[in-house]
Amino acid sequence: MPYADYLRVLRKRWWLPPLVAVIAAASALLVARSQTPLFRSTSKLLVTPGRPDLGQQLTVEKQLRPMAQRMKTTEVARQVDETERFDLGPERLLARIRAEGMVDQGYVQIDAEDTDPERAERIAGAFAQVFAQQHAAADVGRPQAERLNVDVLDRPSAATQVWPQTRVVVLAAALIGLLGGFLLAHGLDYLDDTIRTAEDIERLLGLGTLARISRHTADELRNEPGRAAMEATGKHRVS
Repeated sequence: MPYADYLRVLRKRWWLPPLVAVIAAASALLVARSQTPLFRSTSKLLVTPGRPDLGQQLTVEKQLRPMAQRMKTTEVARQVDETERFDLGPERLLARIRAEGMVDQGYVQIDAEDTDPERAERIAGAFAQVFAQQHAAADVGRPQAERLNVDVLDRPSAATQVWPQTRVVVLAAALIGLLGGFLLAHGLDYLDDTIRTAEDIERLLGLGTLARISRHTADELRNEPGRAAMEATGKHRVS
């Protein structure tokens, strides 16, 4: 479609894209406000070798991801539930956490999500503490050079809301609505074959306009000077 047609459609239905964008943004805002907020807190476990040499450091890097997987076991979740008295059960607790081994930084990151920000912090901190204690207990009796030290790096981060991201959702809905409004305007123009102007005749039929016949009301015709003179002449000839 030529640019001139795009501009013609926009001039004709300029109000449609903003209207659709406003409706989409308002709908997204209502949906976002109806959602239950979800908060996230993060804990970190620092993993260091018992003996500071290259071989042990490579062992640490290889063990970070398996450690993150062991973090998400039923046994760890059960002990967390019992220690903190969440009364959620291992399955529901495991559904609230994610663990990932950060090889470049040398730590395991634990993200806990919950509708209660305080409980999200407690879950993240409890998983870090329980796993560190279990790992230390498993290393008892092993030579120091063969151990991997697992320590809680810091207290859990303050829980922040991760869903819904109201501003992002509303802005995305407005942009999509604006695009949808443009498409709707062009679709309506494509389906509209009504001829109203000389431009419509040329665009739809490919014909030029030779002349135009103006539309007048009866009162306008009576008020025209030429019409009044013709009526007066007719009356004079009749008399």
